[in-house]
Amino acid sequence: MFNNDRLHELNFHYLSTLKEMALANIQMAQIRFGLSETFTKMIANSSFHQLEQIAKQDRIYFNFLPSERVLSCLMENPDDEVLRISLLVSNNYIDEEEV
Repeated sequence: MFNNDRLHELNFHYLSTLKEMALANIQMAQIRFGLSETFTKMIANSSFHQLEQIAKQDRIYFNFLPSERVLSCLMENPDDEVLRISLLVSNNYIDEEEV
């Protein structure tokens, strides 16, 4: 049986890392996490207690990579610079219209 505590812990680490990075450099946090400015600021302004409560929900709040296809190609060709750049760009794309 799956232990939800592990999911909650992953969620909390993701959210707290996002908060810490956003407090240090909001633009870098947006780029690295691929999130809008509005959402990044909301997390940055949340307390760690609030983030812990959010993390305890039975949902996954993080997305490791935006494209399994690009990752799969990169795993097959780890030295391919074009694929690395594609992964980086797709991972850092921010669509402000979604907010």
